[in-house]
Parts: sequence; structure tokens; C-alpha cells
Amino acid sequence: MTENDQPQLEFAPTDTSEIVEVRRSKKRTRSVAAWRESGRLIISVPARMSRREIDHHILELTSRIIAAEAIMGDDQLVKLSEELISHYLQPEFGDLRPVSVNWSTRQRELHGSCTSVDRTIRIAKRIATAPDYVIEVVLLHELIHLLHHDHNKEFYGLVKRHPKYEQAEAFLAGMSHADSY
Repeated sequence: MTENDQPQLEFAPTDTSEIVEVRRSKKRTRSVAAWRESGRLIISVPARMSRREIDHHILELTSRIIAAEAIMGDDQLVKLSEELISHYLQPEFGDLRPVSVNWSTRQRELHGSCTSVDRTIRIAKRIATAPDYVIEVVLLHELIHLLHHDHNKEFYGLVKRHPKYEQAEAFLAGMSHADSY
């Protein structure tokens, strides 16, 4: 570590218990970078950046990194699908497992999709930071498409087994409305 990159201050932002180490760098002129190192969050800033600007970047980058770390992976999505099948659909519908369940960055309009021919389910990555019950309802919706290809009465009867179905629908409607602006 050079003299230019020595830690200048350490503190925990007010909205998290995260310890942040700020490194002022003469090499940096405008950009700010953040990464994890030995369990703490390191933020590298231009040497002449004001404390007020640093505080702003710390709060923004800390929340962004914590949110990114909280997103479940594909393997957790598979486990969640198994739990939803077990809780809401079995033993009534037998072995309903999809071939694959994963996040998709390519879905701009839909919250999820199911290809019943090859039994694959994709959930839009943009809902990964939504409350857990929203992800559960979207995944349950797609799992039910393995049984019912259209949105008929039986389909909605199964989706509505989730106790927070209506809350999730309201959340998704609000999210879609916000995305339209």
C-alpha cells in the first residue's frame, strides 16, 4: 500500500453497522470505488474529495453492496422452489420439480416465465431485491404453469394458496408502475 492509499478514517455509517475504511488516493481524480477486503468495506476516493461528498458515497455504496450481497443465488432459488412445491402443491400434484430455476437478466417486462415443454423457470433478476414473499409468489406462479398453461380459475385457485398473494400482486403492480416512469 502506498502513502497515497493509506486509510484516512474509519467509522460506521448511521444506517448500518458496517465498518467502512476510506482510502484517499491521489491517483483518483473523479471516480469512487468500493470493495470488500478482510470482512470490511473499503472505499477509495479522490484525495481532495470533501467529507460531505465522501459521506454521500459511503451511504450510497454501502447500501448498494449490502443489497447485492443479500440477493439469493440460483441454488437458493432452486431450494425455494422445492419448499414452495412441498408446502403448497404436494402431495396433490406429485413430482412437480422443474428441470431448472434461475435468475434472468434478460426479462424486462415479465416478473418470471416458465417453459413447460422443457420445464425451465426464469425469474427476473430485477425483482431479486423485492421482499421474500414477492419472490415466493412469483416463483409459485411459474411453478403452477407446469400444471396449468393458462391463467384459468384453477390456476388462480392454486396461486392464491400463498397467504401473501394479494400483497405481492400489489407490490408488483407498484413496481411496474414505477418502472414505467
